[in-house]
Amino acid sequence: MFAFGFLTTGLAPWLMVSRSTPSTVGEFTSVPYEFEDYFKDPAEYEKAVYRGRDIYVREACWHCHSQYIRPVANEALFYGAVSTAGEYENKLQLPQLFGTRRVGPDLIRISGKYSNDWHFAHFFRPRDVVPDSVMPEYRWFFEKTDRFWVFRADGSSMCRTAECTYSADEAKDAIEFFQSDDAQRAQDEGRADPKHQYRTEPAWKPNNDGIAIVAYIQWLGSWLPNGGRPDPLATTVR
Repeated sequence: MFAFGFLTTGLAPWLMVSRSTPSTVGEFTSVPYEFEDYFKDPAEYEKAVYRGRDIYVREACWHCHSQYIRPVANEALFYGAVSTAGEYENKLQLPQLFGTRRVGPDLIRISGKYSNDWHFAHFFRPRDVVPDSVMPEYRWFFEKTDRFWVFRADGSSMCRTAECTYSADEAKDAIEFFQSDDAQRAQDEGRADPKHQYRTEPAWKPNNDGIAIVAYIQWLGSWLPNGGRPDPLATTVR
């Protein structure tokens, strides 16, 4: 009995997998527009997606998320198209990450459902975007940086660079000045810029791990139109 179990549930599946030739992921022919600020060519983007897959495994995301839509319990209505075997015949699905628990939602149809910024915010502090989320914070996907705040010298209008009455050109000029040697020299000599004042405050931005895990998450289901989810704008004409 033991030998039969070993052959049917151990050796046979191992031989099937070892003799199969997983296809390469052929869809990395371009960089999606939402990642053009991060990757200069498809090779960089592909490398990041593989890195994101490895981070997904390392952080045990598979412990709480599945990647398989079953043809039962109307899962297709909630998540999207039922999974098919062909979707998992590529190197990014080895090892397979079907998952066995759904503490969080299934992710195989997540591509494009949310923006990159939503995912960054969710990884940084999940309850900021999903109030009842039980997902932990992943602060190690981010690094501290400085954010410029620019003020008019007379104090009549205080605006963050990307907001309010400061035009994009004014903000750009101010930031270029504050980053220049002239600004440093004026500060060393105790002189204030006649037009602007500024200060910086700490901010957070995603590091390479943060960008990679979001690239991988956004890849899941990207091979299907609309990520495999029903088109919300589709209507039936009677």
